[in-house]
Amino acid sequence: MKKSLRLALLSTMLLLTGALSAQAAESLPLTQDFTKGLGKFTTTGTVKWTSDKKFGAKCNTGSKKAAEGWLISPAIDLANANVPELTFSHAGKYFGTIAKEATLWVRTIAGTDTASWTQLTIGKYPTNKDYNYVDAKVDLSACKGKVVQLGFKYISTKSAYGTWEIKTLTVSDGKPVVTYTDKTIAELNADTKTSLKNINLKFNNAQVVWVDAKQGAYVREGDYAVQLFKTGLKLTAGQIVNGAAKFDYSPYYGMPETKDISGVTDASGLTLTDPTTAATATTTTLAELNSLKHKCDLVEIKGVQLDSINTNYYMVSGTDSVQLFDKFGTKVIPSFKDGTIAGKKYVVRGIFGTIFNNKAEVFPIEITEQVETGVTEVNTAKAVDGNVYSIDGRLVKTHAQDLSGLDQGIYIFNGKKYIVR
Repeated sequence: MKKSLRLALLSTMLLLTGALSAQAAESLPLTQDFTKGLGKFTTTGTVKWTSDKKFGAKCNTGSKKAAEGWLISPAIDLANANVPELTFSHAGKYFGTIAKEATLWVRTIAGTDTASWTQLTIGKYPTNKDYNYVDAKVDLSACKGKVVQLGFKYISTKSAYGTWEIKTLTVSDGKPVVTYTDKTIAELNADTKTSLKNINLKFNNAQVVWVDAKQGAYVREGDYAVQLFKTGLKLTAGQIVNGAAKFDYSPYYGMPETKDISGVTDASGLTLTDPTTAATATTTTLAELNSLKHKCDLVEIKGVQLDSINTNYYMVSGTDSVQLFDKFGTKVIPSFKDGTIAGKKYVVRGIFGTIFNNKAEVFPIEITEQVETGVTEVNTAKAVDGNVYSIDGRLVKTHAQDLSGLDQGIYIFNGKKYIVR
């Protein structure tokens, strides 16, 4: 009976001790400046650690003899840590082998003696030739979810005694878990004012419609497109994109635009299929562009005239106009100096790249003169079927790769006028 009572009391005491230990554990981050004292750290062993206002926590036997001294942290609660890590600044000199005589250990809160300690690897040691401080970092991921103590173990021997100094120490959550919000290109287009950190952008048979070395990639999915600004994904025009990638969403003057997250954004979650055909431009009008449709998309506008006001260039159709800006450096805007473009109509292909004064601006990729032949769809055909037409609109060759074999004359091929001599 007495034995059972003693066991019950002992169990209760152990439970209470465990509860008190967990309750008293330090939460993260734990920081200690040892130049201001040892704080809640304790010292034990045949040689004691002391605090120095200049050097921090310090251990030194003062003579060659076998001795050890421990500097032990308070209990540290890592229960909610994601990637716990220890960083500390330390110096050491005159050791025999510093990596063996100045070591770091860890134990769970249940540990009651040094036998329960497990050694950890200190990432960076001093040179053992001077008292210059170095910063060391130790991964505590193996301790995640536990309540632990850290122990700095100093050893001197009969052949050498060193001095170990630890100035500052921090235990922190080195890399908190980041939550990413799923988004689609259509959803980004629905809000082009609000920035959003950490999005997981999903792609479903999206297509890369244009890639520029400085501006990044423009990607269309269905009726909507987005600019992946200066992305490091190394996409190529025409690729089909499926899967997801992580970005920050940062609309730029009303345009849907993402930016890479350093060290995070990559193509590991994407399936990229090389193109079999070039991306097709979305046919639109100046009025539709000025209603701010087709943002970041590859567009084609037919039958527009070109005009120059001061140093700016415009597409004009009736009362509608949209500015052209050579953002990509394609230099396809024709010269206005000799007056040869007056009265002519053009087909313009480019990216609806920005908004200025609430009106669209297009970054031109290709500008071709629209030849009036009376054949509506021939004027601006873009190598869809390779058909060749005579100047009066007669079909003279189908699925052509070039104009070989044709008689002398003027022909329309892929929306352009050619002369065969």
